[in-house]
Parts: sequence; C-alpha cells; structure tokens
Amino acid sequence: RRAPRAAGCRRHAARAVVRAGCRAAEGADNRRARGPGTLQRVGTRCRAGCGGHPGARDSEDRSPLGSAGPAHARRLRPAPVSTAGRERATAWAVHLYTALGAPIAVAALVAAANGRYRAAFAYMAAAMAIDCTDGFLARRFRVGEVLPHFDGARLDDIVDYLNYVVVPLFVAQRAELLPAGGWGFATAALPLLASGYGFSQVHAKTPDHFFTGFPSYWNVVVFYLYVFEWPRWLNAAILVAFAVLVFVPIGYLYPSRNPEFRKTTMALAVLWAAAILALVAQLPDPSRRLAAASLFFPTYYVGLSLWLHWHRAPTAIEPRPRNR
Repeated sequence: RRAPRAAGCRRHAARAVVRAGCRAAEGADNRRARGPGTLQRVGTRCRAGCGGHPGARDSEDRSPLGSAGPAHARRLRPAPVSTAGRERATAWAVHLYTALGAPIAVAALVAAANGRYRAAFAYMAAAMAIDCTDGFLARRFRVGEVLPHFDGARLDDIVDYLNYVVVPLFVAQRAELLPAGGWGFATAALPLLASGYGFSQVHAKTPDHFFTGFPSYWNVVVFYLYVFEWPRWLNAAILVAFAVLVFVPIGYLYPSRNPEFRKTTMALAVLWAAAILALVAQLPDPSRRLAAASLFFPTYYVGLSLWLHWHRAPTAIEPRPRNR
C-alpha cells in the first residue's frame, strides 16, 4: 500500500509546483497590464497541464470585444479619445471662428481700397454675423472653463475694433463721405480714438448686460451715410456727435444677452438684418425707401436703451469680469 501512496504524493507535489508556476506567470501578466500604454489584458490561460485546478481557469475577459486570448496574451487597443480632448478641440474651433473676423476685415479693406464698396459692406456684414454668434457658441461650449489660459474676450475685442471701427472709417474716408484734406482725416481719427477709449474701459460691459457709452457701431453709421449720400459736412457732424456719445455713460442694450424685451428685440433685429442685406445687394443704387424703413430698428434700439437706462438699479452699473 505504501508504493501507491508514495506515487500519489509525488503526483500531488508535481501539480502543486505547476500551480505555483502558473500563479507566478499570471501575477507578472497583471503587473505588466497595469503599466502605462495601451496594452490591456484580454485573458490568460495556463497551458502547462494544470487545467484541473481552480487557478488555471480562464480569467474574465476584460476587453469590450468579449473574447479570451491565448496564453498570457495582450491585445493592442487604441486609447479612446477623452471627453476633455473633444472639449478642448471644440473650444479652439470657437476661437478660430472668432478670429476669422480678422482676415475678413483685411478683405474689406482691400475691397474698399479698390473702390468695390458693395463687397466691402458685404464683408462687414459677414464679420457682424460672426460677432453676433461667437459669444453664444463660447457660452454653449464653456470655452472660458475649458481653455482658462486663453482670453477669448480680448481676441473678440481686437477683431471687433477692426471690423466695427477701423474698416468702416477707412471706407468713409476712401468713399469721400467726409470733408477733403485735414478736416476729413481729423473727423475720421476722432472715432478711432474715442472707440479705443471705449473698448479699454473695465466697465464697457456691465453685469446687467449693457454697453457703457455708444457701443461703436460705426459700421452701421457709415453704411447709412453711404446709402443716403448726405452732404459731407453733415456726415462729419454725425460722426463727431457719436464719438462724443462714447464718453457719455449711458447704458445701451446688449441685444443678445439682456433679458429685457429680448424676443421682441431679436425678432426686429432679424428683420433689420434682412433689410440691410437687401440694401447691400442693391448697391450702388439702393432703395431710399427701404433704407428709411430700415431705420425703425436703430430708432427702437436707442429708444429702448434710453428707457431701460433710466429705470436701471444704481448698483447694476459696476465693473464686470472680462468674458464672452
């Protein structure tokens, strides 16, 4: 009886040695699978002849493909694109969308220099469309939170100064809407300086969504001067008057963000934009009646801004952080 018992003990000892070797190999696999890189353990299976003991069973498949691999095998799997990476890419795309206003401004300057004023005003309209929508996109995709090191408001101000101030005043000078000589140049320089001051104010935009002082809509002003063909001295007087209003601390409505009468304001703004596009398409012989009718929105805007300004809470006029 001792001989069979000794043989059984030897077989038991051999199996114990094999099981210990399998456990050591699986532990090494697990340590490598937890390291950096894209290797992921799909499954391990001992093939050293110890399939009967519990430690030799197939490990659970941890791959989304759901299949176990050969002995101690790993599969190469591309690392998934993280949510943070997609958010950063989207945020940079919004900044790029804002920055497109800069080359559009250059295109408008080139068109005006060559006497193609309809193209210049079309470029200004495209830049205005970008400016009216990039802020919404920036808030929608939380651009300030995703890219806190990049100041999108500063980029927006740079592009806006080009398209709302520099380009239209260059058009006014080039299209001979202002007096000739030094007086005309001085008249064009005054809005440039005034808007530089307006853009640089800390409280240029207030917490209750108003612009402080005339918000430098020189593209709109110059467009109407070009369409109506008023005398040069009258055009100069209008520019000087609006330049002075930049320094007067009256709150002008921020149409897309101020909650007061927002639906009415945006509906009228859409109608006004359609009228302006029709007038641009009709240049150089636009309809004076359509131009006069389109003044309904600027009149509404100024009147509503003044009414809301006089009914604002005094504590609402405070500096606000730079954001979009």
